Amino acid sequence: MKKFLVSCFFGWILFLHWIMLFANGENATLYYGQGCPHCAQVEEYLDKNKSSLPLKIIGKEVYQNKANAEEFNTVCSKEWIDLMERWVPFLYSEGQCFIGDTPIIQYLESKKQKEIPLSNQTGSTTEK
Repeated sequence: MKKFLVSCFFGWILFLHWIMLFANGENATLYYGQGCPHCAQVEEYLDKNKSSLPLKIIGKEVYQNKANAEEFNTVCSKEWIDLMERWVPFLYSEGQCFIGDTPIIQYLESKKQKEIPLSNQTGSTTEK
């Protein structure tokens, strides 16, 4: 009986974790600088494509916001990114770091929700 209760408890924990993970979607943090032209490219991309992205992207400005800059440096230190290689735009998503507009946009493109093509609109199938 004790093993059953422990199994149920851990099953319930896993179930709640799964619900929270998929109900909220994935989160990503975009560190950017006000006036940065590369950051503007990413922001423009996000404005055009946010409805097709399954990620909730949280933007944090680091040039003028000291707390965001400190958080950015903490993330970089945790990910072993050298001081001379820390620049914006910087996207942190799924435990991965993407630095620069092109790598960020390529990553976001790979995450876009793809439309499911209709293989046969009549409902019949043909096999050869």
